Amino acid sequence: MSDFIPLRELLDEPRPLPRKTWPKLIRLLRARKKRTGEAPVLLHGNGDLQRGLQMRPKGDLSLVAELRPLLDGMHRADLEDATWQDRASQADVLFGRLTPRIRIEPVAVTVTGWHPLITQEVRDAVVGHAPLAAMRPVDAAVLVHELDGLNLGGHLLAVDAPVEPGATLPAPPRDRRGGPRRRGDGSWLPNVDAVGRWSTTPRHIADAHADVLQEAGVRTVIDPFCGCGADAIRFALAGITVHAVECEPGRAAMARRNASSFGVTDHLTVHQGDGVALLPKLLAENPDAAIFLDPPWGGAEAQDGTARELRDWTALLALGGPNFVVPEHAPLLLKLPRDFAIDTLPEGDWVVDWHRGAEGSGAERVIKTISALRR
Repeated sequence: MSDFIPLRELLDEPRPLPRKTWPKLIRLLRARKKRTGEAPVLLHGNGDLQRGLQMRPKGDLSLVAELRPLLDGMHRADLEDATWQDRASQADVLFGRLTPRIRIEPVAVTVTGWHPLITQEVRDAVVGHAPLAAMRPVDAAVLVHELDGLNLGGHLLAVDAPVEPGATLPAPPRDRRGGPRRRGDGSWLPNVDAVGRWSTTPRHIADAHADVLQEAGVRTVIDPFCGCGADAIRFALAGITVHAVECEPGRAAMARRNASSFGVTDHLTVHQGDGVALLPKLLAENPDAAIFLDPPWGGAEAQDGTARELRDWTALLALGGPNFVVPEHAPLLLKLPRDFAIDTLPEGDWVVDWHRGAEGSGAERVIKTISALRR
């Protein structure tokens, strides 16, 4: 026998159990709780079940032989059948005896791997719990689920929540598994398309971008990838002259309608065309202009960090095409995805900010984007 055989494999002898057995077990336990008021010993949800099935059983393995007959035929059970409910309860008790103890005492948690430019204030906001030295096990499990392996600024976070041998953290509750990876913002512009609904800069972050340019004394800015115009409009609202470029005609028209809706057409000109090709001409006509770069990194599907290439300075330049060259001397403000490798920025006097979800949005702990200003 190998050193590690998970409970699932032991229960699949001499023949595999139907896959519907496991969801039916959980549903039977819930039906029994509704009928009797008695909560399960261990299997409160699918997370507890899957965790138990993946673990090496502890104690007397003869309990596996007792558990298997209780599960046979369960996939066909009637949820209202009290006998099947009680069989599910017996299986739950045996699962509790076979699987490691679920930790109930406070857990000391550490979160490491932060990019050094992320301030302590931002770190505390992202973690969202204090003190880390005495965290409820369920909160520790949620933090591991949310943050462990999360890429912020090209650095991967690591969450350590050690428990004693033979014990494990509870499964994160289902309603707390959305976490900082999945929440979007929608759009504050009246005219957007499907891409704009996801990619429009949230209003409070556009406000921060405008504040940065104002504090830097910028009076004119060129936005060669303006999309539906969110940042360009916010710059114009701050009194900055804006030359915005959008290659897609329909989206350029939306940007113009949005500018009209906000009453900033006197400060904002939307050019329809290739922003990379027009950039040298616009810089020649506006030699003191700053440049705002928010290239099209992708929509909602591109937020899956496992499905994309590294986002770094080379990738940013590639988004502009083979002829894209970022001027070296113009003031430059970048809007970057949160996993952009900050350490790959070219040499310069950079000021980096980490922008979280808006207050009251439910995403206050979520770093949404990074901004980097080269002065």
